[in-house]
Amino acid sequence: MYALQVLPVPFESDVFKSAGRANKSLDSALHHLKSVDPADVHLKELLWPAFVIGPEAQTMSQRAVITDVLESLWTLWRCHNVTNALKVLEKIWARRATEGSSRRNHPYTGTPHALNECVLAPSTRAF
Repeated sequence: MYALQVLPVPFESDVFKSAGRANKSLDSALHHLKSVDPADVHLKELLWPAFVIGPEAQTMSQRAVITDVLESLWTLWRCHNVTNALKVLEKIWARRATEGSSRRNHPYTGTPHALNECVLAPSTRAF
């Protein structure tokens, strides 16, 4: 998913083919995230994948999967990186809602100062 976001779209005649591949990858990734038991100690390993996959979530149900994983992580781990990750994702989702979701507005670019504030600032938010 990350490579599909940060690498330029190849010059191919069928751009929708690339979008279909991204959607299949997203569906597969979300399925794997949902399959991990929230009580499993290995759930901690999902913070970075959930954060990388999260910006790709377009629908409320897709975003709910990411949010559920992060809420489970918070319950298990109580690490503020979890709440910071959710804050950044919420900003990305809000920006996508106002700007659209085209490749030009992909989630890893844009307002770095706002995103850095979320990542670096301590959080007091609890789920």
